[in-house]
Amino acid sequence: MLIATPALRAPAQTSAALTLSASSLPLESIGTFTGNQGDRLAGKANQSEAKVRNAVEDVKAKAGMG
Repeated sequence: MLIATPALRAPAQTSAALTLSASSLPLESIGTFTGNQGDRLAGKANQSEAKVRNAVEDVKAKAGMG
């Protein structure tokens, strides 16, 4: 029996947001550990950007554009 399954693909923006989010966690942690507020805030800003990118991709996928 042959079962058809939809092709899985990861949109470029989603993977970029995931990479951005993953790279910002260590930056924030290092900033917290060392007391460097600039690194901590940069890490938090990158995480926020990644959340926005993911939200945009979710909306696109629901609208059938992604």
